[in-house]
Amino acid sequence: MVKRKGYLMKGNLLLISLLSLLMSSSLISSETFSVNTINVAIPDLPLTLNPLMARDGISLRMIRLLFEPLYDYGPEMRYVPVLAYKEPLLLTNVLKVRIKEHLLWSDGTPLTAYDVEFTFKVLKTLNPPHLNESLSYLKSVKAVNEHEVELEVNRRGISLILEKILTLPILQRNQWEPIFRKSLESKNPVEWFSKNWPQPLVSSGPFILESWKGGVIILSKNRFYRLFEGPYIERAVLKVYKGTDDALLGLRRGEVDYIWWYLTPGYAEVLYGDPKINLVTSPGDYLYYVGFNLRRKPLNDIAFRKAVLELVDKGFIVRNILRDYGKEVCSLVPPWNIEWYSNCSIGEEVSLAMRVRKARDILKEANYTWLGNSLIFKGEREPREIVIVVPSPDAEPILYKVGFALQHWLSKIGVRSKVKLLSLGKFIDTVFKRQEFDIFLYWVDTSFYPDYLRTMFYSKFSGKGMANVFGYKNVLFDSLVERLMGEENRDERKEIVLKMQKLLNKDVPCIPLCMPKLIEVHSGRFVGWVLMPGGIGNKWSFLSIRSSE
Repeated sequence: MVKRKGYLMKGNLLLISLLSLLMSSSLISSETFSVNTINVAIPDLPLTLNPLMARDGISLRMIRLLFEPLYDYGPEMRYVPVLAYKEPLLLTNVLKVRIKEHLLWSDGTPLTAYDVEFTFKVLKTLNPPHLNESLSYLKSVKAVNEHEVELEVNRRGISLILEKILTLPILQRNQWEPIFRKSLESKNPVEWFSKNWPQPLVSSGPFILESWKGGVIILSKNRFYRLFEGPYIERAVLKVYKGTDDALLGLRRGEVDYIWWYLTPGYAEVLYGDPKINLVTSPGDYLYYVGFNLRRKPLNDIAFRKAVLELVDKGFIVRNILRDYGKEVCSLVPPWNIEWYSNCSIGEEVSLAMRVRKARDILKEANYTWLGNSLIFKGEREPREIVIVVPSPDAEPILYKVGFALQHWLSKIGVRSKVKLLSLGKFIDTVFKRQEFDIFLYWVDTSFYPDYLRTMFYSKFSGKGMANVFGYKNVLFDSLVERLMGEENRDERKEIVLKMQKLLNKDVPCIPLCMPKLIEVHSGRFVGWVLMPGGIGNKWSFLSIRSSE
């Protein structure tokens, strides 16, 4: 839920002395690096290298370089076989997967269906919380031979098996079995297993873990990797830097080739045009939205929510808050996700006066009244204040500005409101655990397969501490969710997801606002970066980049 924030780091752009140093070419060090070694600044160390238990962003990114799944989303954002030979075959309640032949682990031993069987048995036994729903639809797994594995499934959840389970990294049975057995002897097997991994780590991905000393991690090329072309570099040296300012200085000195986190728009304005720094923008893998608590008045009234929708000026947010580093959206599935996007309409931009007029007309038609300039909510006699809950600027540097803009827009239709800034921990407790809010502003991480639509709005998940914090309940939407979970045909699932988006646009439990453009920098010493949602620091880039020298 908050993984992306590990990559949005801030610095003090008001430090004139720092900026003058940054722009000075005299800082470039004469120190040279190997032509085929890329030096990467990272914001923090991974919390774990256990590929089944990683949840934080830096761990997940690194694990994608070390381990491969049966299936993954490729650079064209399509579901493709990786360790698997072809698409899985579902016969009644048995899912058959064939593994590619002649696959090798980084120690030169064969990668087989028995490794796949072991991996899924580990998951079924430990049943970690972040996968327990998906695993509940996996009954058993059996390796038929070295290249075939059969999964007995509950077809009611087949989409979760295909998208959540078959896309998990596979472990080498010989190396991980002792770790797994030790975890079962501990008081908390899941926690113990999460914090431990074998050393040296045997990999199936394009890189192996060569060393990890203090704040420096070295990955080197896996000589046995044959799944895709590349990698063309020999090593990736990952070093922790204190913040953006420190990393940029390293880049100017020639110590850093790529900063593996996102910069704020203020940095882009300072660095734009610098020949020593290559700025790259890519579509965000998250987007901002306004959320309503449908358990409370007046948010439970669709007329009120539609009036707020009319008021919100998404173009203003993109231009003035994101400084044009963003794109307006009308669905929680972003436009780049062409396979699942509903192609909804954002509409023409109109003046504030026109938006206010339209919003007031909606409220008047729904029999709302005003006392002076203050709106009276239905069933009440006096004007009442509503609260907009927003993460504090330290946790999120964009949304608090949107919160005050929303407060201003609401005042134009006579709604009294106040913006309540909370630390991220208190915000999550208030909104996601206790559900004590009227309106909130937040973001959603947008995965290639938009299963988050199901978890965010399924009525069975509307209890306290569950994902449907909006309290959204719609019988038709629930029926679509249940059809989606049990649908194996990908084209049919696409149609269902499109219908889900259209229904959400009609009912307005939330207002999708905008998708930020991600700003990254690299030195230009390597070419072949693959631009994808979420930035250029993806597995496909590390497979493709080559020295420009």
